[in-house]
Amino acid sequence: MVRRLLRLCASRDHDNAAAESLVSLYKKELIDFHGGWKNVMDVTIATMEWVAWYNMKGVHSFCGNVPPHEYEEAFYRSHGNAPVSTENQAK
Repeated sequence: MVRRLLRLCASRDHDNAAAESLVSLYKKELIDFHGGWKNVMDVTIATMEWVAWYNMKGVHSFCGNVPPHEYEEAFYRSHGNAPVSTENQAK
């Protein structure tokens, strides 16, 4: 049974390449680098902070080495649109 599950997981590696890359980066930059966690809550809070940093300030090669937030703002400015948000939808 375990071997069958391992084969199934191995056959789907290509499907999760981007997710695996992100998880690897998360482990390297946060979990392994900082370490010494006291409890699960410490890891949870640190994870939320890392995700916020990654999305708002971390540079990404796929969007011209700028943070995703800045890339999105520039995209909407260049197209003369405001980003779609729940606030914009309510109006």
